[in-house]
Amino acid sequence: DRDITFFNDQTTDNPVLKVGGGSGYTSRVGINQRTPSATLDVVGNVEVSSNITGSGNLEIAGNISGSSSSTGSFGALSVGVGSTQLASKVTIRDSHQLPFLVQSTHADFGRIMIDGVNGDAQVSFASNNSTQWSIGNDDTDNSFVMRTGFGAFGTNDKLSLDTSGNLEVVGNISGSSTSTGSFQTIRFGPPGRNFRFYESGNDAYFGGSG
Repeated sequence: DRDITFFNDQTTDNPVLKVGGGSGYTSRVGINQRTPSATLDVVGNVEVSSNITGSGNLEIAGNISGSSSSTGSFGALSVGVGSTQLASKVTIRDSHQLPFLVQSTHADFGRIMIDGVNGDAQVSFASNNSTQWSIGNDDTDNSFVMRTGFGAFGTNDKLSLDTSGNLEVVGNISGSSTSTGSFQTIRFGPPGRNFRFYESGNDAYFGGSG
Protein backbone atom coordinates (compact mmCIF):
# COMPACT_ATOMS: atom_id res chain seq x y z
CA ASP A 1 0.00 0.00 0.00
CA ARG A 2 1.16 3.52 -0.79
CA ASP A 3 -0.23 6.89 0.13
CA ILE A 4 0.41 10.58 -0.40
CA THR A 5 -0.24 12.90 2.52
CA PHE A 6 -0.20 16.70 2.46
CA PHE A 7 0.28 18.67 5.67
CA ASN A 8 -0.37 22.34 6.42
CA ASP A 9 2.93 22.72 8.29
CA GLN A 10 6.25 20.92 8.65
CA THR A 11 4.94 18.51 11.28
CA THR A 12 2.81 15.42 10.75
CA ASP A 13 0.17 16.51 13.24
CA ASN A 14 -2.17 18.31 10.85
CA PRO A 15 -2.88 16.30 7.69
CA VAL A 16 -4.78 18.32 5.10
CA LEU A 17 -5.19 15.70 2.37
CA LYS A 18 -4.40 12.01 2.33
CA VAL A 19 -4.71 9.96 -0.87
CA GLY A 20 -4.19 6.24 -1.28
CA GLY A 21 -3.08 4.10 1.26
CA GLY A 22 -0.99 3.16 4.08
CA SER A 23 -1.86 -0.16 5.62
CA GLY A 24 -5.63 -0.65 5.62
CA TYR A 25 -6.43 2.60 3.78
CA THR A 26 -6.15 1.50 0.13
CA SER A 27 -8.25 3.51 -2.36
CA ARG A 28 -9.37 6.09 0.19
CA VAL A 29 -9.18 9.86 0.36
CA GLY A 30 -9.09 11.71 3.65
CA ILE A 31 -9.50 15.47 4.00
CA ASN A 32 -8.41 16.68 7.43
CA GLN A 33 -8.42 13.00 8.33
CA ARG A 34 -5.28 10.93 8.99
CA THR A 35 -7.06 7.55 8.95
CA PRO A 36 -9.93 7.69 6.42
CA SER A 37 -12.63 5.14 7.20
CA ALA A 38 -14.51 5.51 3.88
CA THR A 39 -13.65 6.05 0.24
CA LEU A 40 -14.07 9.79 0.91
CA ASP A 41 -13.69 10.80 4.57
CA VAL A 42 -14.10 14.52 5.26
CA VAL A 43 -13.71 16.18 8.65
CA GLY A 44 -15.17 19.68 8.40
CA ASN A 45 -17.71 21.46 6.22
CA VAL A 46 -18.54 20.53 2.63
CA GLU A 47 -19.81 23.25 0.28
CA VAL A 48 -21.21 22.23 -3.11
CA SER A 49 -22.10 24.72 -5.85
CA SER A 50 -23.04 22.08 -8.42
CA ASN A 51 -24.48 18.55 -8.24
CA ILE A 52 -23.46 15.44 -6.34
CA THR A 53 -24.30 12.20 -8.11
CA GLY A 54 -23.47 8.62 -7.37
CA SER A 55 -24.79 5.14 -6.70
CA GLY A 56 -22.95 4.38 -3.45
CA ASN A 57 -22.94 5.73 0.09
CA LEU A 58 -22.03 9.29 1.05
CA GLU A 59 -20.99 9.76 4.68
CA ILE A 60 -20.03 13.23 5.93
CA ALA A 61 -19.14 14.37 9.44
CA GLY A 62 -19.96 18.06 9.15
CA ASN A 63 -22.30 20.43 7.34
CA ILE A 64 -23.51 20.39 3.74
CA SER A 65 -24.37 23.74 2.14
CA GLY A 66 -25.20 24.68 -1.43
CA SER A 67 -25.33 27.92 -3.39
CA SER A 68 -28.62 27.05 -5.11
CA SER A 69 -31.72 24.93 -4.57
CA SER A 70 -31.11 21.22 -4.11
CA THR A 71 -33.14 18.68 -6.05
CA GLY A 72 -32.82 14.96 -6.61
CA SER A 73 -34.32 11.55 -6.06
CA PHE A 74 -33.30 8.70 -3.80
CA GLY A 75 -34.20 5.02 -3.92
CA ALA A 76 -33.69 4.73 -0.17
CA LEU A 77 -32.80 7.63 2.11
CA SER A 78 -32.11 7.80 5.85
CA VAL A 79 -31.35 11.19 7.38
CA GLY A 80 -30.42 11.92 10.96
CA VAL A 81 -30.38 15.54 12.18
CA GLY A 82 -28.88 15.83 15.66
CA SER A 83 -29.21 12.09 16.15
CA THR A 84 -27.14 9.12 15.04
CA GLN A 85 -29.87 6.59 15.78
CA LEU A 86 -32.40 6.60 12.96
CA ALA A 87 -35.75 5.27 14.15
CA SER A 88 -37.30 6.26 10.81
CA LYS A 89 -36.24 7.46 7.37
CA VAL A 90 -35.85 10.99 8.76
CA THR A 91 -35.03 11.71 12.41
CA ILE A 92 -34.72 15.24 13.84
CA ARG A 93 -33.52 15.62 17.42
CA ASP A 94 -32.87 19.07 18.82
CA SER A 95 -33.29 21.00 22.08
CA HIS A 96 -34.94 23.90 20.25
CA GLN A 97 -38.67 24.45 20.89
CA LEU A 98 -39.27 24.50 17.13
CA PRO A 99 -36.97 21.89 15.54
CA PHE A 100 -39.07 21.59 12.39
CA LEU A 101 -40.77 24.37 10.40
CA VAL A 102 -42.47 24.44 7.01
CA GLN A 103 -43.36 27.83 5.53
CA SER A 104 -45.52 28.34 2.46
CA THR A 105 -45.70 31.57 0.45
CA HIS A 106 -48.85 30.45 -1.40
CA ALA A 107 -51.46 33.21 -1.50
CA ASP A 108 -54.39 31.01 -0.43
CA PHE A 109 -53.17 28.21 1.84
CA GLY A 110 -50.27 26.02 2.91
CA ARG A 111 -50.54 22.38 3.83
CA ILE A 112 -48.61 19.25 4.79
CA MET A 113 -49.93 16.02 3.28
CA ILE A 114 -49.81 12.43 4.48
CA ASP A 115 -51.18 10.16 1.75
CA GLY A 116 -52.34 6.76 2.99
CA VAL A 117 -52.18 4.92 -0.34
CA ASN A 118 -53.18 1.51 1.03
CA GLY A 119 -54.45 2.38 4.49
CA ASP A 120 -55.21 5.10 7.03
CA ALA A 121 -53.34 8.41 6.92
CA GLN A 122 -52.22 8.98 10.49
CA VAL A 123 -50.24 11.37 12.70
CA SER A 124 -49.10 10.14 16.12
CA PHE A 125 -48.15 11.98 19.31
CA ALA A 126 -45.76 10.35 21.75
CA SER A 127 -44.28 10.95 25.18
CA ASN A 128 -40.73 9.66 25.75
CA ASN A 129 -40.92 7.40 22.66
CA SER A 130 -44.29 5.95 23.75
CA THR A 131 -47.19 6.74 21.41
CA GLN A 132 -50.18 8.11 23.33
CA TRP A 133 -52.56 9.44 20.66
CA SER A 134 -53.04 9.17 16.91
CA ILE A 135 -55.33 11.19 14.64
CA GLY A 136 -56.07 10.95 10.95
CA ASN A 137 -58.25 9.71 8.13
CA ASP A 138 -59.94 6.31 8.31
CA ASP A 139 -59.72 4.95 4.76
CA THR A 140 -62.81 2.74 5.22
CA ASP A 141 -65.20 5.73 5.22
CA ASN A 142 -62.89 8.80 5.18
CA SER A 143 -63.95 9.85 8.67
CA PHE A 144 -61.64 11.85 10.93
CA VAL A 145 -60.66 9.70 13.92
CA MET A 146 -58.79 10.14 17.19
CA ARG A 147 -57.57 7.00 18.95
CA THR A 148 -55.20 6.00 21.73
CA GLY A 149 -51.90 4.41 20.74
CA PHE A 150 -51.32 3.78 17.07
CA GLY A 151 -52.42 1.32 14.40
CA ALA A 152 -55.34 0.98 12.02
CA PHE A 153 -58.41 2.96 13.00
CA GLY A 154 -61.34 0.91 14.25
CA THR A 155 -59.52 -0.15 17.44
CA ASN A 156 -59.29 2.09 20.52
CA ASP A 157 -61.12 4.89 18.68
CA LYS A 158 -62.22 7.65 21.06
CA LEU A 159 -63.65 10.23 18.66
CA SER A 160 -64.95 9.98 15.10
CA LEU A 161 -66.32 12.67 12.78
CA ASP A 162 -67.77 11.44 9.49
CA THR A 163 -68.07 13.37 6.23
CA SER A 164 -71.72 14.26 6.99
CA GLY A 165 -70.72 16.01 10.21
CA ASN A 166 -71.89 13.31 12.62
CA LEU A 167 -69.74 13.17 15.75
CA GLU A 168 -69.28 10.03 17.85
CA VAL A 169 -67.49 10.17 21.21
CA VAL A 170 -66.57 7.16 23.33
CA GLY A 171 -66.64 8.17 27.00
CA ASN A 172 -68.04 11.12 28.92
CA ILE A 173 -68.37 14.72 27.82
CA SER A 174 -67.87 17.25 30.61
CA GLY A 175 -67.16 20.94 30.81
CA SER A 176 -66.10 23.47 33.42
CA SER A 177 -68.84 25.87 32.32
CA THR A 178 -72.32 25.71 30.88
CA SER A 179 -72.42 24.26 27.36
CA THR A 180 -74.96 25.57 24.87
CA GLY A 181 -75.78 24.60 21.33
CA SER A 182 -78.42 23.17 19.05
CA PHE A 183 -78.79 19.55 17.96
CA GLN A 184 -81.43 17.86 15.86
CA THR A 185 -81.08 14.61 17.81
CA ILE A 186 -78.93 13.59 20.78
CA ARG A 187 -78.47 9.85 21.37
CA PHE A 188 -76.80 8.14 24.29
CA GLY A 189 -76.88 4.79 26.01
CA PRO A 190 -75.24 1.35 26.02
CA PRO A 191 -74.73 -0.63 22.79
CA GLY A 192 -77.99 -2.06 21.48
CA ARG A 193 -80.19 0.43 23.37
CA ASN A 194 -80.40 4.14 22.61
CA PHE A 195 -81.99 6.91 24.65
CA ARG A 196 -82.54 10.16 22.88
CA PHE A 197 -83.88 13.68 23.11
CA TYR A 198 -85.80 14.76 20.05
CA GLU A 199 -88.15 17.50 18.98
CA SER A 200 -91.52 17.56 17.28
CA GLY A 201 -92.83 21.01 16.41
CA ASN A 202 -92.36 23.21 19.47
CA ASP A 203 -92.12 20.27 21.87
CA ALA A 204 -89.12 18.25 23.05
CA TYR A 205 -89.33 14.57 24.00
CA PHE A 206 -87.18 11.97 25.72
CA GLY A 207 -87.49 8.33 24.68
CA GLY A 208 -85.73 5.02 24.38
CA SER A 209 -85.36 2.30 21.78
CA GLY A 210 -83.64 -1.05 21.47
